[in-house]
Amino acid sequence: MQHVLLKMPNGEIKIEDNSTHIGKKRVAKLCNEGAVSAGTIESDLRPNQLKCGISHGVIELYEAEYAKLWSLRRLLTNCKRGGRNTNAKSTQGYNIL
Repeated sequence: MQHVLLKMPNGEIKIEDNSTHIGKKRVAKLCNEGAVSAGTIESDLRPNQLKCGISHGVIELYEAEYAKLWSLRRLLTNCKRGGRNTNAKSTQGYNIL
């Protein structure tokens, strides 16, 4: 199957199957809405499978950064409460607020 990568006016990249009549109509509709062709991919995978594979690394990075932020939030919350949680690292000598 041939897939077309379309860049939407808002910056989103859409992957559409261009090998069928319905897919070609979708591509034409999106182009009329302002989408610009960003390339093609020749693959036996379906568009959803391609999207999952492409975004897999980004999701892992997002989850790692989210975990760091959540740890920092717990630390700050514990400092505001007077450091009652013994699992929190000592903040003595640091002005964090």
